[in-house]
Amino acid sequence: MAYSPQEKAEIVAQVAAKVAGSICCGNPDPNVYLATVETVHNDLMERIAAATAAAGATIVTQVFPGATVSGSTALVAPAPAPAPAPAPVPTPAPQVQGGPITHASSEEAKWADALVANPGNWHNNIGDKKSEAGPDFRHRTIKDVDGKWNIGLWIKSERFSTRAPDWVFQQLNMDIPAGYSAS
Repeated sequence: MAYSPQEKAEIVAQVAAKVAGSICCGNPDPNVYLATVETVHNDLMERIAAATAAAGATIVTQVFPGATVSGSTALVAPAPAPAPAPAPVPTPAPQVQGGPITHASSEEAKWADALVANPGNWHNNIGDKKSEAGPDFRHRTIKDVDGKWNIGLWIKSERFSTRAPDWVFQQLNMDIPAGYSAS
């Protein structure tokens, strides 16, 4: 099937956009994506031009044995260097509270205590929850404000309208759930 020049241009543009999307996946900066699309598109066009020129030279020498082709392939520029990889999106580091935590400490401070500063002081119940409503992490000794239960942390909870910060999911090698706000 022969494609028109317009169809060929559209195919190259679609391929460039697809490749750039794969390269820039997760990068929120649209300028990085647009620059990558342009670089990939130009690279594809240069490669097509080089292949077309080389194919043309081959056809000329086949049709006219002994003929030499001058200059047509020498004018094709080499392919540009690949675009730099997008910078990773920085993840905020946990804010470790100075001194011991209490029931009144922030959720962020409690998560930092559970996963960074004092993980031995917490029960990790993720794989062994006694109840679906139970916490994913429970402190071994510190009680809640009423003194009835040990303080707990939920990775995500509809019931308590809470969700752990993004760095917690990364620390636990878990996917960040869509539709939840850490704030």
